[in-house]
Amino acid sequence: MAEQNPWDIRFASEDYYYGKEPNVYLSEKLRKYHPGLVLLPGEGEGRNAVFAASLGCDVYAFDQSRVAQEKALKLAKQRALRIDYRLAGVPEAHYPDNYFHMVGLIYLHMPSHMRKEAHARLQQFLAPDGYLVLEAFHKQHLGSPFGPKDPEMLYDEETLLQDFKNLEIIELYTADVELAEGHGHKGKAKVVRLTAQKKKKQ
Repeated sequence: MAEQNPWDIRFASEDYYYGKEPNVYLSEKLRKYHPGLVLLPGEGEGRNAVFAASLGCDVYAFDQSRVAQEKALKLAKQRALRIDYRLAGVPEAHYPDNYFHMVGLIYLHMPSHMRKEAHARLQQFLAPDGYLVLEAFHKQHLGSPFGPKDPEMLYDEETLLQDFKNLEIIELYTADVELAEGHGHKGKAKVVRLTAQKKKKQ
C-alpha cells in the first residue's frame, strides 16, 4: 500500500488548516504591485491564490497535495473565481521562463539539499522586472509549537541573500509577528520577509 501524502492528511478536515484569508505580507505586495500573472508554489488550500484572483490577477498555483488542490478549487468556485492549480512539486513544475510578474513563496520550506536548486528554478519563471515575495519562518523560530521542526528547513537573511543574489533586493528583514492563519499558524512567530525584483538584462 502506498504511503499517504502527509499533507493530504493535514488538509483532510473540512476546515481550512491555514484559514481562508491571505497571508498579510503577500496581500500587501499584491495590492502594491498589481501583478498580472502570479505564480504561487506550494499553495496549499488556495487562500492566497483565491485572494490574488479576486484582485484581477491571472493566478497559477501548484502543490503536492491532491486534497489541497481540491479544496483550493472549491474555494475559488465558491467565490466565482478562476485559478489554474496543478498537482506538482517544484522539480515537476513546468511553466514558461521569464513569464510571471510575481512569484509568491509563502512558507515554502524545503530540506536544505533541495532549497537552493528550487529557488533558482523558481526565479527562472519570473519575467524581467517581476517581483519575488517571500515569507518564511526564521531559524530563531525553532522550538515553536508550529512550523518546521528541522532547523535545516528554516531561513535567515544571509541564506536568502545568497539564494537570490541575482535579484535586486527591495527589502529583506526579520520580524516578530502574531500570526492568525487558521489552526496551522496561530501565535507568536519570528519570520523573515523578502521582496526582490528580477533585473532586466542589459
